[in-house]
Amino acid sequence: MKKTIILFISLFSFAVYSQDADYSAYFKSGTKLNVNDLDQLLGQVYLEKAQDIKQTVRYEDYTELLSHRMAIVQIPEGKIGSLLSTNDLPLNIEYNSELTYDKDFNLSTFNPFKYDMNFFPNTSSVSYRIGNSDYIVIILAK
Repeated sequence: MKKTIILFISLFSFAVYSQDADYSAYFKSGTKLNVNDLDQLLGQVYLEKAQDIKQTVRYEDYTELLSHRMAIVQIPEGKIGSLLSTNDLPLNIEYNSELTYDKDFNLSTFNPFKYDMNFFPNTSSVSYRIGNSDYIVIILAK
């Protein structure tokens, strides 16, 4: 029984890793969000608390995330598979209870900080489908 459980966990971990590894190949062709918009993006989610975040290491981490580790990619139809959608993630409403899910994806208004994404994955990358669109967000490990 113990061997079966270990085998199952190993296969599951490999399947998750393989799925993300496939999407990470698209990273270089993706669009990065503008790091100059970071204050605005954080302000939409954290309201007044955003000013406090600017004084922390987390702000530097978010700057590095937008600059080097996150990309938005349009995936050819039929290639997305069964990625977890941002619509299935909890919203970060602790500071702004008026946040809502995006009905349609728009690159110029997309705010990844609205969603409870894993911005610091333990695997090489993590990917999420953006709503029901043919776009995904890819986040590379630090």
